[in-house]
Amino acid sequence: MIKRIHDSLAFRFPTLILKNLVTYVMPNKLRSKPLAPEFNFVMLCGSKDYALLKQALFSARFFFKKLPHLYVITDFDMPERTSVKIAKCYLADRLHIINADECIKFHEENGNSLIKAFALQSPMGLKIAAIMQILAIGMPVLYADTDVLWFNDPADDIARFISGEVNIHMSPDFHPGYDFHLIKAASLGMTVDPPYYNAGLMFIKNITEEQHAIMEKILSIIIEMHKSSNEIHKNLSEQTLFAFIQKQAGPSEMLPDKYLLFSSDQFDIISTWQKHVVARHYIGHIRHLFWRDAFFKRIR
Repeated sequence: MIKRIHDSLAFRFPTLILKNLVTYVMPNKLRSKPLAPEFNFVMLCGSKDYALLKQALFSARFFFKKLPHLYVITDFDMPERTSVKIAKCYLADRLHIINADECIKFHEENGNSLIKAFALQSPMGLKIAAIMQILAIGMPVLYADTDVLWFNDPADDIARFISGEVNIHMSPDFHPGYDFHLIKAASLGMTVDPPYYNAGLMFIKNITEEQHAIMEKILSIIIEMHKSSNEIHKNLSEQTLFAFIQKQAGPSEMLPDKYLLFSSDQFDIISTWQKHVVARHYIGHIRHLFWRDAFFKRIR
């Protein structure tokens, strides 16, 4: 009985109390910082994700010693009032809000018909479209989902990623969260061997012509699969695509003890993390921990 009460409290208290505290009560002051000129920062924000985005960006603004240009790509049904709120979450001279229609138009004008088609099919397709649009600027991209919190500055790691030979670094995953239908259809068997990768946090220096050709081949298969299936596995197809490219490019240098994705603390009421942790990704079933850690990060 006591354990059930404890576990229920661990799930409910962060979402019912701490979420409101960090979203509406605690200050969200913007402080100017030097520009990080080496890369661009990309996030995709759905119409229901503003509260997550606000805290994710607060953690980046607090821990990054230098702030890069940020490109927030919003989904198709983003209300204008939410875009106005997003504009208050980052330094105005470095924030670029691009709506989904503008992203689609970019790829249409540049002949990227498969990226456009997948973006119209799925939010995960829009994610690929967003990343590829900003990569086209000609600079490396740091991509993060809205449910990623930062706990340290990634600058040293990013400098190493840029100077290294491997051009894509995905965050580690504790399980193979892939679309196994796609793996079979596209012969991506090497993806299922450990280490496993997650597309919620990535650093991409560039995409080579060979990798772009691989993407086109896989995207054509994804699009056909999505036409005939409503199964939830299709939400993992973009992660499967990037993981296959990662496997071919070489091992990611986002180390699992610095870029966290785990769920063993899902019933812990108090945050516990090590000083060397750079970021943590809070996937669906541990989303309540996002609000727990966002709160305890503020009061430390």
